[in-house]
Amino acid sequence: MTETDAITSDNPTDYDLVIKQSSLSGAGLGLFTTKNIKQGEKIAPFVYEDKDIMSLKDFHFKYGYDYTMTYRLMRQHKIINVKSNRNACTYLNQNANDNNVKFYRYWLIAERDITEGEELFLKYYYKTKF
Repeated sequence: MTETDAITSDNPTDYDLVIKQSSLSGAGLGLFTTKNIKQGEKIAPFVYEDKDIMSLKDFHFKYGYDYTMTYRLMRQHKIINVKSNRNACTYLNQNANDNNVKFYRYWLIAERDITEGEELFLKYYYKTKF
């Protein structure tokens, strides 16, 4: 078991992914693919448990506006909070020049063809108002 396996609720290797040092300066760990991925292909689910869902009000009371390791349920005004129950998708970083994945219905989807060994980048939407 590696250090990253110990802190995630799912195993990244189940989805042909690996967690390692990001290619972005100062970004910490990142999520990388270990195989070629075609545009539109499902990569990995956003894994969570029912206990991870909390109201926006409760989330702000406990965590303020720190949305790291969360997934917003926009229309329900709720947050899926996986700060203590991390999954592989929480290791995604943002690269303004190359966002190659997106979330759709709790799945990470390839925005374009992605080559083996490439880091996965997601566009963050922190400025959205509820």
